[in-house]
Amino acid sequence: MANPLIVSCPVGAWTVVASGITAGTIYNMTPSREFMQTYRMAGDAAPSTNADGVFAFNDPGAPLAISASDAIDVYLMAIDGVGSVRVDV
Repeated sequence: MANPLIVSCPVGAWTVVASGITAGTIYNMTPSREFMQTYRMAGDAAPSTNADGVFAFNDPGAPLAISASDAIDVYLMAIDGVGSVRVDV
């Protein structure tokens, strides 16, 4: 397992927080911020709109668990202010 990575997420832009993974955990380091999340098959083009995004961290203290049968790229978008997350993969 790699060391945890802290990723800053700007407002209104998709940020890749994990690439080519099948499992991991993402923690909201700024629980006062709301995020949207989506994913793409590893290597596919990044999302360009928030049409397929869903709210992440529905419970502000709970981590976001990632589990996929094929490798994916995970994207987050901060929606109410700059935020950061810790990624454990």
